[in-house]
Amino acid sequence: MKAGSVLNTMDTKGKVLSLAVTGILVLLVLAHLVEAPVESIANLEDNEEKEIRIQGKVLQMTVRPRVVFVDVQDATGKITVIAFEDIQLRKGDQVEVTGKVQRYKDKKEIVAERIRKN
Repeated sequence: MKAGSVLNTMDTKGKVLSLAVTGILVLLVLAHLVEAPVESIANLEDNEEKEIRIQGKVLQMTVRPRVVFVDVQDATGKITVIAFEDIQLRKGDQVEVTGKVQRYKDKKEIVAERIRKN
């Protein structure tokens, strides 16, 4: 094999590798930009352990050391949201919650990854 041929092969492999890495980075960025669709609380049964997004009104908050329980209601039902961060909400605030649906003592709840006021 000639030296020029080896260099062309290495150059081509470098381009392919560079393109692959760029593609992976683009996919990672897009994955963070794409949000889950807004779900109704009544339809969360089939979403256990999946990331979901709901919108609703704060009914009540219970603040404990290192955890906040927020009852959120939409037109279809209510659910308890668990937040492990300090959040500044009031009863009646409209919120959007992103998190994972889990069961605790046979009741569904959402472990929040993000809560923001609407």
